[in-house]
Amino acid sequence: MLLLAACAGPPSPPRVCSSTLPCPAPEVCHPVQKICVAPGDGGWTSSWELGGPDGSKQEWKDPRLQEARPPGKPNWTDCTLDKECDSLVCGCNVTLPKKQCLPSEQYPRDCGWANWTACSVDSDCASKRCGCNGGSLRQCLPSPAYPKECT
Repeated sequence: MLLLAACAGPPSPPRVCSSTLPCPAPEVCHPVQKICVAPGDGGWTSSWELGGPDGSKQEWKDPRLQEARPPGKPNWTDCTLDKECDSLVCGCNVTLPKKQCLPSEQYPRDCGWANWTACSVDSDCASKRCGCNGGSLRQCLPSPAYPKECT
């Protein structure tokens, strides 16, 4: 005997939202994607392709199945880690003297900081090595001869 399960199909496309176009309660406006999401619906993964009006294919992740996060810092404000930024990109854009929230991944995170400068991640350093050299202070290390491990 063959049993068939009924499928409801994909949910309707997301509702777009903004500061002037709020979501109906209890949904909230996702700070990055600018679509309505249900609060507390985090940790799910579901996506499929949608055809755009011009015939293009775009991946769409169901906003009701993704985790909403509070808004991050705006572009060009000081940051330490990606998660602090609304764009989720924190870096130096190569020439900035300190890390700032960058508008997108199109801007390089690299900082090019000198050896023994305090750092958070490898891309902060010209050597691409941020670590503790066996101590507790994270800093740019000159080479792989210096261990990245922290105490």
